[in-house]
Amino acid sequence: MASGPVSYDTIIIGAGLSGLAAGIRLAYFNVHGTADDGQRRYYTGLPVTYSALVFPVLLLFATSANEPPFLWLIHGYFWVFGVLFVLRISVPKPGGIFYLIFPLVAVVLTVLWGLRV
Repeated sequence: MASGPVSYDTIIIGAGLSGLAAGIRLAYFNVHGTADDGQRRYYTGLPVTYSALVFPVLLLFATSANEPPFLWLIHGYFWVFGVLFVLRISVPKPGGIFYLIFPLVAVVLTVLWGLRV
């Protein structure tokens, strides 16, 4: 156990459980695919690739990886996303304008990260 207000053990456990949940979610999607209500297609559970948009945003706002507020954000991120990966919620499949927005967000985040030096 780490000494101090933040325990790194919970980050490691949260990251491990988030990884396991992502694996379960990907296996479920491989077997069942997307749901269809006639007009829109839906994923069951939060797609794992959505975390690739959220995690870099958290990293952008971190001034130091050892600061307790940032560590609590990471704790929450792993635990919340781990649950959302396997929760039976309907998440609309992105389409149309989102095929332009998601790559644009990725490019903007990459530029912002590069300017942090």
